[in-house]
Amino acid sequence: MNLPPELAAWVQPMGLIAAEVAVLVVVAALVQRLVQSPAGRRALWQACVLGVLVLLAAELSGVGRHFAASLTARPKPRTLSGTGTSSIADRQSPIANESGAPETSSQQTLNAETATPDLSPLVR
Repeated sequence: MNLPPELAAWVQPMGLIAAEVAVLVVVAALVQRLVQSPAGRRALWQACVLGVLVLLAAELSGVGRHFAASLTARPKPRTLSGTGTSSIADRQSPIANESGAPETSSQQTLNAETATPDLSPLVR
């Protein structure tokens, strides 16, 4: 039997939240065995409840997903200069003129302020 579409969208996020809450409760239950005083156990379970509330707020607001993505993100490769990234897509490809031959670097020069081609070699 398939779930209705409006319910299916909620199953995965709620399952994730339930698993995270279960991990918090299991950890608190294991730590409780090490704590002897009633005040210490009470503080432990109050911290667990607070942790569940923070976890719920983070997951429902989207912060939890962003945080998890930032933990699993790969660092960007460093260039020789030590800044930014370098990839084949970032490199400037030669621009062909009307005859199909690649243009020279002076013909490829762009005016940085207006992003229009530099026509100074063509004007006499």
